[in-house]
Amino acid sequence: MAWTDVGDAATVRRVGMVEVEAAGRALLLLMLRGAVHAIDAVCPHNQAWFAMGRIEGDCIACPRHQGLFDITTGEQRRGPACPTLGVYPVRVQAGRVQVALAGDPEPAPQHGA
Repeated sequence: MAWTDVGDAATVRRVGMVEVEAAGRALLLLMLRGAVHAIDAVCPHNQAWFAMGRIEGDCIACPRHQGLFDITTGEQRRGPACPTLGVYPVRVQAGRVQVALAGDPEPAPQHGA
């Protein structure tokens, strides 16, 4: 498994949610129960940015349609039918967050696009 460095773990812990780009993918790093997680930054239903949403328990809520996605599995818990949210393996080494990405990357969506 190849690991990609995406940022400082202390920043994620302090801020709670941080948008990053890795291998052409827009990701959201977030804290859940003391651990860093990485998910797709954009809702698979209607391209809303999750950084503008909120965490509800173990889920992230889409700011546009209030759909809920499990942060650890990507499964949809509430909302209109849509694809599963991408989640990525994460490790922290020497204070740096690293994610493992599989498959060919999609171009990262641009804000306002």
